[in-house]
Amino acid sequence: MVVIGKFRQEDFSIYFFIRGLIGGLVENRVVDSYPYTEIEEDTLKVPSVAVENSLTVDEGGELGSSWFRRTWAIDVFAPNDAQRDELGDTIFKALDNAIPIRDYSGGFREDGKSLAGVDLRIIEYAIVEDRSMRPTYAFTSLSERKFWRTTITFTTTTTQAT
Repeated sequence: MVVIGKFRQEDFSIYFFIRGLIGGLVENRVVDSYPYTEIEEDTLKVPSVAVENSLTVDEGGELGSSWFRRTWAIDVFAPNDAQRDELGDTIFKALDNAIPIRDYSGGFREDGKSLAGVDLRIIEYAIVEDRSMRPTYAFTSLSERKFWRTTITFTTTTTQAT
């Protein structure tokens, strides 16, 4: 069995949570990092959604555990403002709920399910706090193709026993 660290479990869980929300709407263009290279090379396919952890802070906690606050950035790239707003709204509303953190240590398929094709065991929930959504404009002078963008940021809080 592969041991996957606490933060990577969360990375996979947030990625597959977002992909499950909108994967069909963006034709599997949900990516697990900001697409710097695609933007620089003007090969970004829109619509696309990028999921990225941008900050992790250890805040201490009760005896025997630590609290971790992690900040996430979800970048939505779309060919027009209507699709950008629809995708952004879908993600933003889903963040009303805690996000299940699943155990990916036993292996998983490309769709985020276990190797047997069932949902993986939930080991914790990430509590979502401090959501915000802000349109950002990606009309760079280096790109021939223009697209619409919004960034959704939110913070999650989880624990880890020591």
